[in-house]
Amino acid sequence: MDRLTPEGVRNTTFGTTRFRPGYQEEEVDAFLDRVESEMETLIRERDEALAEVARLRVELSRETS
Repeated sequence: MDRLTPEGVRNTTFGTTRFRPGYQEEEVDAFLDRVESEMETLIRERDEALAEVARLRVELSRETS
């Protein structure tokens, strides 16, 4: 199974049902927008944290050398 990405969420489609009511498209779209936005935020925060860790490691290695 592929990893879930903001783009993957954005491009997700849902089939329609013929014999019973399905989900309201507006509600599904609004939910997907929220999921996409939150994923983008989390990925950005993770990347910033990883960059900070790398910066601190370099700084620490300079101080201990």
